[in-house]
Amino acid sequence: TPNVNSLMFDRQGGVWLGTVARGLLYAKAYPSPFSSYPMQSAEAAPYVKVLDQQSVKDEKLPYKINCIFRDSRGWEWLGTYTGLVLKRPGKPEQRITRKDGLINEVIHAIIEDDQHQIWVSTSYGVVRLYIHGDTIYHLEAYINQDNIPNDAFVNGRAAKMEDGTIVMQTVDRVVTFNPAHFQGEHFGEMVLFPKLCRVMVN
Repeated sequence: TPNVNSLMFDRQGGVWLGTVARGLLYAKAYPSPFSSYPMQSAEAAPYVKVLDQQSVKDEKLPYKINCIFRDSRGWEWLGTYTGLVLKRPGKPEQRITRKDGLINEVIHAIIEDDQHQIWVSTSYGVVRLYIHGDTIYHLEAYINQDNIPNDAFVNGRAAKMEDGTIVMQTVDRVVTFNPAHFQGEHFGEMVLFPKLCRVMVN
């Protein structure tokens, strides 16, 4: 076995092992919560119908704005080609970019889940923004290794179903997931009982 010198659990219940000679190892404890279906499939049909029924604004979006979303707090989110812009009453405009945790700065769609967290589709995966009070305190990214298609996402095509399932559309597929079913949300503190296998004294 490789010499392990660090260990960390992530929000999905996976374990990361840092080793001396074999690099960084990862074990995923749970299957991906993301599902994707071809646009023309029977599984995608009800989701496509919901996306098609979304209200479409008559006015044209401003230049370099891909989408606009107003959440339950009254905050306005703008998806741009250079990051996510947040406008809040009485506060300065905030721009969220790669340095804040975005995996890609081209934002295509924005939606809010039942826990009032914000999800955005980018040109390279999906990102969840954890919000507590007035603070965005963490960004969590999901990419093709999490069963996110490599297709480009479509501007403004995101919706939330009655059961809390979120739907986002790529060029060729529909991506669905329910944040309430994420194992990481129920993943408590892990109690470890380390066991010394070999002690080397220099």
